[in-house]
Amino acid sequence: MMLSKSRWFGACVVSVALLISGCSRGGPANVAATRGSCPNPYPAVSRQFSLKTVNAGVHDLGVRLVPFPAQEVRVCSYLSGGGALTGTAVLKQAVAARFEASANRLQTKTSQPTRPFTCHQFDTYLLTFTTATEGLAVAVADCGGGLASNGTLTVDSTRTWLDQVAAYTAKQPKSG
Repeated sequence: MMLSKSRWFGACVVSVALLISGCSRGGPANVAATRGSCPNPYPAVSRQFSLKTVNAGVHDLGVRLVPFPAQEVRVCSYLSGGGALTGTAVLKQAVAARFEASANRLQTKTSQPTRPFTCHQFDTYLLTFTTATEGLAVAVADCGGGLASNGTLTVDSTRTWLDQVAAYTAKQPKSG
């Protein structure tokens, strides 16, 4: 049993490293921070996906999870471990602004995550916050207490906030 936990922990660390650091050269990495359909499958399963690359050019990523006033939020829900798309939602204007504010109230972690963003037996989400001219991707994993990251800043999420994310995608069917 200890060996399997050790392997699982190692896989988790590798997943986080690929997601946050990445080695993107275009392709799948560019799909996350734009308006439109949710990527399917979860883009972090690609070795080319990196939140730092997707969010390059967005200022103050180390200060707030979402460093600009969002006009729209796309919520994409994926199978355990970051697999296939299972649900989507688009939050507009006032709802998007409230959700962005709630995301920015989450408490900042003092160190980089040791838990995965592609979790086994937990939900994984990709949030895209946009304005007419800006886009930002945030990865969320409901692992234990939950984590959210923009690639530079990682925060602990609350059960209430995670339930809110899940509720948005539960209200609408999958769109392709």
